[in-house]
Amino acid sequence: MAERAKTGAGDMAGHPLVVIPARMASTRLPGKPLADICGAPMIVQVWRRAIEAGTGRVVVAAAEAEIADAVRAAGGEAILTDPDLPSGSDRVWAAVCEVDPEGRHTVILNVQGDLPTLDPALIRRAYEALIRPGADISTLAAEISDAEERVNPNVVKVVTSFGESRLARALYFTRATAPWGPGPLYHHIGLYGYRREALARFVALPPSPLEQREKLEQLRALEAGMAIEVALVDTVPLGVDTPADLEKARTALKMIAFQGEAGANSHIACREAFPDMVALPCDTFEDVFAAVQEGRARLAMIAIENSLAGRVADVHHLIPGTGLYIVSEHFLPVRHQLLGLKGTKIEDIKSVHSHVHALGQCRRAIRELGLKAVVAADTAGAARQIAEAGDKSQAAIATALAADIYGLDILRANVEDAAHNTTRFIIMAKEPDDAGPDEGPVITSFIFRVR
Repeated sequence: MAERAKTGAGDMAGHPLVVIPARMASTRLPGKPLADICGAPMIVQVWRRAIEAGTGRVVVAAAEAEIADAVRAAGGEAILTDPDLPSGSDRVWAAVCEVDPEGRHTVILNVQGDLPTLDPALIRRAYEALIRPGADISTLAAEISDAEERVNPNVVKVVTSFGESRLARALYFTRATAPWGPGPLYHHIGLYGYRREALARFVALPPSPLEQREKLEQLRALEAGMAIEVALVDTVPLGVDTPADLEKARTALKMIAFQGEAGANSHIACREAFPDMVALPCDTFEDVFAAVQEGRARLAMIAIENSLAGRVADVHHLIPGTGLYIVSEHFLPVRHQLLGLKGTKIEDIKSVHSHVHALGQCRRAIRELGLKAVVAADTAGAARQIAEAGDKSQAAIATALAADIYGLDILRANVEDAAHNTTRFIIMAKEPDDAGPDEGPVITSFIFRVR
């Protein structure tokens, strides 16, 4: 089942060709294209992200046969290139000439082979920047928010000024802190689009003086008078250069984000639907969506309605603007537990803390015990607060999982008024999971606006 929360591309001008250069040699992480990430080689994960972008044909330009073999085994297209080529750009051009000697593909997109958690939308953004009038090359940048990155020479800055279109021409690239003075700095993201004739010209040029000085290949293009269009994006993808980066990528691709604290009903839904994934608590729904958009989580578990409380109002207006896809759903029977500190007796309790809906769904038990209801931000947060307060006169209504996490006793189980209390969740991802006509029951939803 898949539903789209964003618009498709349709036919794309220039017949884009996505090329992923990859080689086994790496000083900090030897053999990284074949490093396992959630059951697939890293190069296969990158190839999948490129396919998910939906921009066109995807080819891996491999320096070694084992890389090409891994891609082909996954159903992808790979071409073997000279392992002695001096750069990724040269490898991309060699692959273009091999797979498309007739020149049908006039737009070339160069995606680095070490971006397994890449948001596919970034590939599309590079394409959109390239087809602007006058652009020879396109690339991406994100505003720097970390003060340390502003002065870090390993964080390449693009010097430019963005308007409302979030597109601008690159004036310079540098490892220095530039431009000087107050205002934003932009982190360059090394994903490129090329007009075919621009790529041919670029690889034929000798290294330029500024390129050699800054050790930045793109300066060769600027010094030759080529126009580089820069698209502003919201996040910098995780590049895998070290064993620590590899672990981050593995975690991100098996992470599912949810709104609430550890022990929330959404946490239980994550465990039930995806027992092999790691649940990531987030403070707000916006944070959940951002975790998936930025590659810190693979999926999002989103509560959208409850059989008693109705729809979750504040999430419905957010979903259409996320750029994510609905790929599945999950139904969770809600079971409320009355929790207290270890050794607490029912008669010790004077007040009970929980989310407003949980309190409303447990009125019978609250009245029977003569407790004062105190509204908290959420059920699991109430359980944590009770554990931290250390006051036996306070209890919480939360889940059995919250009791385990925060070391509380279940003083009375299943205190909900209605046994049919159920919450519906949708699972969202950056890429679609379109069901075929013979793959079982399929739900099709129509999204429209009433005027």
